[in-house]
Amino acid sequence: LKRNLKENSLIKSSYLEKKWLIHKDSLITIENDVGPIIIKIDGIALQNGDLLDEIKVKNLSSGQILSGFVENRKKVILNAKQF
Repeated sequence: LKRNLKENSLIKSSYLEKKWLIHKDSLITIENDVGPIIIKIDGIALQNGDLLDEIKVKNLSSGQILSGFVENRKKVILNAKQF
């Protein structure tokens, strides 16, 4: 819940917080498949995301901002052909 509620009060959807798989500003692994080659690099999530959500991430080594799909708590995949 986002706030405290009194006993026997109604719970509205606006009172609830979403439980994200990846949180903004968390360290993640960015993965891209190019044929038989798999490229993995460290990054930072710039948005919250749930499974298969498209989010923006920042490559830590180059500073480039990319879009990818959330696969799990620590991994974002750039190549959407896998889905």
